[in-house]
This record gives sequence, C-alpha cells and structure tokens, in this order.
Amino acid sequence: MTFVPVSGQNQKGRRFEQEITMPAKISTFTYAFLEKSQLAVGEALKLKTQGAERIRIELKDDESWVKDFYTEIYNSLALGIYSILTDLETGPDQKLAGYLSRIGKGESLTGSEKRDMEERFMIEVVGIMHSSLGIEYGTNTHGFMSESIRTGEFDCDTSAFLVYDVAKMCGIKMEVIQVPPSEDEGHVLVKTDNFFFETTGGDYYPIEGLAKRYPWGRILEESQIQCISYKNRGSADNSIGDYEQAIEDFTRAIEIDPKSAGAYNNRGTAYYMMKDFRRAVDDCTEAIRLAPEFSSAHNNRGAFRLGMRKYRKAMEDFDKAIAINPKNEGAHNNRGAACYGLKKYKRAVKNFTKAIGIKPWYPEAYLNRGNAWMGLGEYGKAIEDYDVATAMRQGYADAYKNRGICYAKLGKNELAGIDFAVYEKLAKK
Repeated sequence: MTFVPVSGQNQKGRRFEQEITMPAKISTFTYAFLEKSQLAVGEALKLKTQGAERIRIELKDDESWVKDFYTEIYNSLALGIYSILTDLETGPDQKLAGYLSRIGKGESLTGSEKRDMEERFMIEVVGIMHSSLGIEYGTNTHGFMSESIRTGEFDCDTSAFLVYDVAKMCGIKMEVIQVPPSEDEGHVLVKTDNFFFETTGGDYYPIEGLAKRYPWGRILEESQIQCISYKNRGSADNSIGDYEQAIEDFTRAIEIDPKSAGAYNNRGTAYYMMKDFRRAVDDCTEAIRLAPEFSSAHNNRGAFRLGMRKYRKAMEDFDKAIAINPKNEGAHNNRGAACYGLKKYKRAVKNFTKAIGIKPWYPEAYLNRGNAWMGLGEYGKAIEDYDVATAMRQGYADAYKNRGICYAKLGKNELAGIDFAVYEKLAKK
C-alpha cells in the first residue's frame, strides 16, 4: 500500500492536506498515465462514466474533494486501460488496437472480426487489471467503488463497471447483466454481441450459453445501471441504523429499476427495523414475485412475520427458503424460532441443531436451542448451550439471564445469583 497525498479545500473553504492509502500498483498506474497523457489538471475529473457517477452517488455525504479524488483516480484507470488497448505502436495486442482504430474511424467490422475483437478485448482488459493494476477479487464493507480503489479488491459489479466504461471508450457495444439474487445481492456481469464475461476472473463464454447459465438474468438499460449504486448506499445506511435514509435510497433504486428484487428485499429490512411490519412483508413479497428463487427474501419475510407472531405463515416462508437452499442456516434458525413460538420445542431443537451444524459459530442459535431445551424442562442441556453462547459472544445478556433461570430451577441458587447479577449489569449498559 502507498500513501497518496491529497490537498484542497474542505466544505468550510479551509486548505487541507491529507493522505489516502491505495495499492501501489493502482497509484503508480494512474499517475504514470496522467503524466504520460499530459492531461490538464481536472480533465480526467470531467469525464462522464458510470463509475464516476457511482462514486458520487455512494459518497453523497462526503466532502467534494473526496468525491473528486476517487472520481479522478477511477477515470484515470479507465482512460489508462483504454490508452494501452488502443496503442498501435506499443500496445500488447496490435490486432486489437487495429480493430479499435477502425471502429474509431467509423469503419465496420465483419462478423468474424467483431467476434475476434470482443474476445481479444476481454483477454487484454483482464490481463491489465490483474497484472498491471494488481486487482484481486474481493468484497468490501459496503461494496463501494471508492473502497475497491482503496483496497484493490473489486467485486463482480465494481469490476463490471470498469470493464463497461473502458468498452464504451473503445466504441465496443457492451451491456450490463444483473442476475436476480438467490442468497444475497445477486450477481453482475457484462455481455457483448458474441460473449458474456465474468469480469472478476476473466472467464468468458459464447453468448448462446447465457440463458442456460443465468435463466433469470436481465439486461439493464444504461439509465438503470445506477440502481446498483443506490442499493449499495442503502445497505450502508442500514448497517449504521439510518433506516429512513436507507428507505429513501432503496426507493430511488426501485424508481430506477422497478424489477430490482434486491432493492425491495433490503427496503423491507429497513421498514422492519422501523417497526413497519406491513410494508416490510409487502416489500419481501414483491421481491419474491420478481425473483421466486430468492431464498433470503423468503427467509426475511418469515422473520418479519415472526415479529408479528404469525408463526404458521412464517413457517411456510422458512420451509420455502430451506427448500431453495438447504444450507441457509438463518432459515433453519428462524424456523426453529417459529416452532418455539408454537411451543413445538422438540422440533425447535432439531432446527436449531441443524443451523449449528451448518454454521458452528452461531451464538444466537445456541441461545435459541437453550431456550427450547428449557421449554422441555431439560435445564442441564440448556445450561450447556448457554455456556457456549456466552463463550462465543462476550456480554450476551439474555444467555446469562436464561442460564440463571435454569440454575434456579435446579436449586443452584448461588450460581443463579451470579448470572442474574451479570445480567443486571449488562442490561444497564
């Protein structure tokens, strides 16, 4: 990692100097390009790209110099890759450079030439991204483009944005494909007329196989691409508890792309956290309508119905989530909670045990199984689960309280008193 010095004016008009960490290969590449191209200061900043727009959406609340910094770095990356690909003298693939030169002059390519050009383009772009820029596949805290630039870890959609923008500069027709989610936010890739490309690894396949590999994949119109950015920002808002802003961001994402199952699902979570259960359920229902195999949406709707004490309806959702993905540990845990609400304690234990088998480090499931054991009067087994829960999560108040109840039931009043004292101390925090 290198420290990149940044200076300018903050929102109060005061001068500042600050350093931002960035992978050495990315900083070296961008500054080498800026120096070689002799672009005037701020020229790269003015370029309109999907990645630049994404940065400004995701960093809405940051100071202007932060947005400008990342925008200039991103656009310089895209321009730098473009300049390498189109270099007729020293470019890595002279045949590709020749194709791009002809396109730039308005010439048409034959069908076979176009196919050859698209294949060469992806091979070279991925080669530059991985070797020259040191980009690796990875997910960041919020999936922001600025995070990818800062860490050098690009996920499917940040890498897709970069490849898409370079393709547009080259005059290559490219479209963004969004695959509706099954477990999370789904998947993003790009396509040309002849191939579809997995931008993270550089794998590409004949376009004829796209429908078979991703039967629910959708081509996003250019005006819909930024739905991804608003979803990311909404998820960041959710993570810090700013649910009103999250709802606003997810609503904006839905306005841009009304078929975004992920945006509906995530907005449902924000509504749930604000105790608006009806809207939460409605949003998950719409997410399921748009993406029937969206296991997490079924699980979330079930969880929201748990909050409304509609245990049987919730059970139906968890059954569906598990049928889609038997390894969805959250759905097994939640189905156990629904069983517990219906006082079916043995079935609850079975479900919590399944969740733990899938995800051994799962303190919530141990707590829940302990509660089910307590419902069955198996206080010793309940205590064992509460022991694990407190070991896994420091300061797990409910586990201390419930373990204290079990100790009291067994006549171990001294131990019960210790747990109750710990619980009271934790509950005051």
